[in-house]
Amino acid sequence: MAKVANPFIQIAKKLESLQAKSIKINEELKVLAGIVEVEMKRMDAAPAPVKSVPVKASPKTVVGVAPAKADKSDAAPKKRGRPAKK
Repeated sequence: MAKVANPFIQIAKKLESLQAKSIKINEELKVLAGIVEVEMKRMDAAPAPVKSVPVKASPKTVVGVAPAKADKSDAAPKKRGRPAKK
């Protein structure tokens, strides 16, 4: 018969593995927090230059003559509705 593994041993091994991963992640977080802190201090020391936005002039409206339309006698009549049955 095969020996049944103690479930507490498996849980203990998994717990050790997770603790090791947790320690590694915490170290990475500390390094990243340090980088962010340095960058924030640098940004506070030298603020970014503010770009001046030019004021746009309102568009001028041109009052002029309406475009010339073709005479009705020259234009072809518009066909509306259904075509007639033949």
